[in-house]
Amino acid sequence: MNVQARTWRIRATGVWLGPMRLILLTVLTMTAFAANSILNRLAVDSGGIDPASFAMIRVLAGAVALCMILTVRGGGLPLIARGRIVGAASLAAYMIGFSLAYVTLDAGLGALILFGTVQVTMFGWSALRGAAPTPRQLLGAGGAFVGLLLALWPSDAGGGNLAGALLMVIAGLGWAAYTIVGKGAQDP
Repeated sequence: MNVQARTWRIRATGVWLGPMRLILLTVLTMTAFAANSILNRLAVDSGGIDPASFAMIRVLAGAVALCMILTVRGGGLPLIARGRIVGAASLAAYMIGFSLAYVTLDAGLGALILFGTVQVTMFGWSALRGAAPTPRQLLGAGGAFVGLLLALWPSDAGGGNLAGALLMVIAGLGWAAYTIVGKGAQDP
């Protein structure tokens, strides 16, 4: 069987083989991220729910999903561990900053600030830990940093509310910290 045939063939499990799988999973992930920002903005901007209640519903939904996964898997969850506490604090920073920021920011600007902050923070963390960046990583981090500067630069056209932007930066820092802590988890 040639490479192209293997790439497009579907296994009995329904998982796609080859580079198409990565492309489709990336598209699905980016769509979910965009939907998350849009739904949050719609919920808090319309006045249908306040940011704190919206964040609490998201946390409770995540906790229910985690409990269901653990029940099916048959494992426990050690709650009192250093990594768990740092993870919980960083997740709280993300949830609170994210929900409050969308009171004043458009969904697109908020997503740009959030993803740019996560990208720059994780790149900086890796560099501080001694990782040698590749040219592609430097280009990506540079692009993210320039995007953040443009989004946050004061102008007459109005790039968004400064308090909202700072809250979204806090959310991005929380997300990055949560990811960094999670990389060291033995059983995420």
